[in-house]
Amino acid sequence: METIYRPGNVVDLIKRLEEDLSNTQNISRLGRIPEPRAGRKYRELLLNMFLESGSVFAIIVVDYKDGARRTYTFSGKVLPGQGAETLLDLPVSAEGHVVEKRGGATRIEVYNPYVFPSAKELFKLISEFGEKYRAADYEVYIDKMMERINLDTLMDSDVGG
Repeated sequence: METIYRPGNVVDLIKRLEEDLSNTQNISRLGRIPEPRAGRKYRELLLNMFLESGSVFAIIVVDYKDGARRTYTFSGKVLPGQGAETLLDLPVSAEGHVVEKRGGATRIEVYNPYVFPSAKELFKLISEFGEKYRAADYEVYIDKMMERINLDTLMDSDVGG
């Protein structure tokens, strides 16, 4: 197993994940932990987790068509201070890493922590990322459905009479 310490911080790790999600033609499956219930947005789940505990934890799994897997892990915790009205007004220390498995090899890339000036800033970034994740997840889903549907068979069959 190889461990690499990257010079960037957790914001750079999020950008790397966004780049991965922009290449949906290479992705076979996406997953998130914790997984929200139907009709609920992931960012709402993470926000509620934070508002209850002062901490947040998220895992994004990206499986590739070539058999590789990248598991992105992010965590954040509030840095208690004076003068804040809510947890959202306090700074948050966030960190993250990615584990890549390809063939029989495993590599961990660790990124430096980053302190967001307020939890509001962190959740603004999460919200922006959430839209990109949702679009990528939809594209991967559509691609998977198109692979399962043989359009030639549909066109040749006597559908609907």
